[in-house]
Amino acid sequence: MRRAAHLLSNDNKLEASEVRQSYEMLLTEMDHTPASSETLAAMLSTFRKVTASYWSGLSHCYDIPDLPRMNNE
Repeated sequence: MRRAAHLLSNDNKLEASEVRQSYEMLLTEMDHTPASSETLAAMLSTFRKVTASYWSGLSHCYDIPDLPRMNNE
């Protein structure tokens, strides 16, 4: 989860395509790494499901200047 947050924070100022590619690689790695418990497996499954539901709009903010990453203020 920390790696996902780090990738999405985009401190390296990558373009959206690069953020998406890095994030896809992380998700693939998650799919191929066995979970150490049923609880962790359920959490990872939920994380992947939620990520998939937001995928189409997840990286627009990296290509549009001044578009905030979130609207939580």
